Formats: sequence, C-alpha cells, structure tokens
Amino acid sequence: MGYLDLARISVSSGKLTAIHDNLEEAMVVCRRAKDLTNRLLTFSKGGVPVKKIKSIAEISNSAVKMQAAGYSKRISCKIASDLPLCNIDEGLVRQVFYNIILNACQAIDDNGFVEINASEKTEKRNRNLLTYVEVRIMDNGPGIKKENLSKIFDPFFTTKAKGNGLGLSAAYSIIANHDGKISVESQEGKGTTFTISIPALSKDLQEKNLQYISSLDFVKKIKILWLDDEPFILKMAENILANFGCKVFSTTNYSVAVDFFTESQHKGAAFDLVVLDLIIKGGLGGKEVLKLMLEQCPTTKAVACGWLL
Repeated sequence: MGYLDLARISVSSGKLTAIHDNLEEAMVVCRRAKDLTNRLLTFSKGGVPVKKIKSIAEISNSAVKMQAAGYSKRISCKIASDLPLCNIDEGLVRQVFYNIILNACQAIDDNGFVEINASEKTEKRNRNLLTYVEVRIMDNGPGIKKENLSKIFDPFFTTKAKGNGLGLSAAYSIIANHDGKISVESQEGKGTTFTISIPALSKDLQEKNLQYISSLDFVKKIKILWLDDEPFILKMAENILANFGCKVFSTTNYSVAVDFFTESQHKGAAFDLVVLDLIIKGGLGGKEVLKLMLEQCPTTKAVACGWLL
C-alpha cells in the first residue's frame, strides 16, 4: 500500500490519468484486504473494536467507492459536509456500510436506485443531550417479507441462494460494540431502509482532535534516523516521510546508524527521533543499539519496530 500510495501521489498532478485511475483501484482492493485482516484480528481478540477518531463521511464515501465499478450509476450520496467525528474502528464500520450497500445494489433492478444519507442528530437521554451521526441506506428494491423482517439480523439467516447469513448479524454486533444502533424498515414492493446511528464525539474532544491535527505541522521539522535491515522498508519510509517534509537518514547497518547518531551529537544537530528495527540480521538489534545511543544522549526519543510473533 505504501508504494501504491506514493505512485498515486506522483502521478496525480501529471497527465497520466489512466495510470492514476488504475492505481486508485488497486488501493481500493488493498484496503479491502486490509479491512478483512483487521476484522479477523479484532474478532480473534474477542470482538473488541480498535477505535480511532474518524470521519463517518469519509468511511461511507469509501464504501460507496468500493461499489462504484458495478453500480455507480445507481448510487447517490447525500452526506452533510459538517458531520461530527466519531470514535470508531474504521475497518469494521466500513465493512458494515459496504455489506449493506452491496445488499441494496444486488436487490434493485436496472431501473432501481440506492441512496445514502448521513446527517447529525441529537436526542435527549437520561437528561443528557446525545449527539450522533445517522446514516440511512435506502433502496427501491422488492423489499423484505414481513415474516422475515424480525430475523434479518439473526446469524445464518439468509434469503440468498449463495448467502451465508453472517453479513447483517456481523453488522449488528459491530454497531452494538460502538454503542450504536442499527435498524431496518421495509415494505414489500417498495424497498428497504437501513438506519445506522453511531455516537459522535463531544465538542470538547473534537476541538482537542483539531488541535492535535494542527500540531502535526511540527512533523515537517523532524529529523529522523531509521535503522532497518530491509532496504525496501527504508526506501518506502524515506519517500513517505519526505512527503511530510521530514529529513530521514536511513541505513541497514547498525554500526553506521551509531556513527550517524554520534556525528549528529558532535555537530549539535541531534536527531529528533530514531526508529530501530528490533532484529537486525548479522548485527546488533534495535534494543542494543538504543542502549549505545542512550549512553551518549539519555533523552533520545526512539520507536521500536519489527514483527511480533
């Protein structure tokens, strides 16, 4: 994904639009694989979402884009531009939107449509005013039979010949684990509407998040020393961080890394951060290298990276 993203950035300002579009599609496929892996990891740890502050608007738009190749002419979005942020597991929530939008697209005929609306809502609960983001996914397909409506979120219940009945039950669990709600309304011959509500961050937390984002301008001034025994990781890291304005000095050799560090200390141009691979083939690992650096500068800030098996 790192190299694909770099390629997308490099061609977006040029005339190679066809390459750009193809790379965009590759990014979508990579995100699907990433989201699926995250889902498996999350559920293997007990189903607890790994939450971060994210925009529901961006995630719902991303889910729509994933369907764009086959159904773009029949999907319309009406998403408010000023939606509050939410504390969510991006991959899991995107999967919810993706599954429901896909179901809607598969339900309609050539003259059908799917509409996605997202807006901010408030309600009073226990004397407190709760703000949440509401996403409504509507289609004008054949609808759901009345006797099936109460079973729609049951595990393994499906009306599809090749369905496994897990998509909507997983969606229900995911939204419940975000302290949200998911409901369905349907009439035979008139269509179906899924409504998903997810609590929004308080105004205080949103302001703090904006302050954090603005503080990221500091990143442009950071000088980084990176030690890793995989050259392709170093090359990717250098290019990505360079796009943020960082200065990166990288090496696959632990002794060169220590020499870089020592020289920077003597010149009074110390590194702001060192990134150290925990295991270096044929040499000292990140833990040992950090000890040597701390002897020279006890306030050194370091990040350890590597595979955790």
